[in-house]
Amino acid sequence: MNLLVKIFNWGLATVILFIVFSNFWIISVSKNQIFDSIENLPLIDTAIVFGTTKSRIGGGTNPFFENRMNAAAKLYHGNKIKTLILSGSKELKYYDETNDMKIALVELGVQSRDIILDTLGIRTLDTVWRSKYIYGATSVILVTQEYHAHRAVYIANSMGLDVVCYTADFPSSSSFFKTRIREILARPKAVLDLWF
Repeated sequence: MNLLVKIFNWGLATVILFIVFSNFWIISVSKNQIFDSIENLPLIDTAIVFGTTKSRIGGGTNPFFENRMNAAAKLYHGNKIKTLILSGSKELKYYDETNDMKIALVELGVQSRDIILDTLGIRTLDTVWRSKYIYGATSVILVTQEYHAHRAVYIANSMGLDVVCYTADFPSSSSFFKTRIREILARPKAVLDLWF
């Protein structure tokens, strides 16, 4: 019984150390490529805007969605980018993140001809892969919140893209704490995905 307890404890310690290592590694190798001001960004033709649902479960607009669209429009009107790849999920007839994103951006003055819809954007890894190998992007500005930016930059770097990230505002409500916790657990998965 003591042996089983020791094996369990060693296993748990290994998992915790790997989570800590993955988070430290991803943040340290990506932090210099993440910006919250467009003045410091280089001129790059293409942006990848990562999707999220337009509306919150309890009703009302999702602030993550709203802030990402505003950030993407700011890049476009600031002449930092020419083309936007909108990546999101289209799993059901009445659930289409990319189309919601396109509608919001057109309302913000983005020309529809400058928008590419990536409707298979369920995972960051898949989105970045398709941006390079399907849409032909070599240099991109990623648009997402800071909590997700480190992992997105790490994945893009690993795929050989020339990348920076422009961060959209993170909602101030404490109810989004679980979003940060999920990201802490998503980073070790990204390391495993790319290593194996």
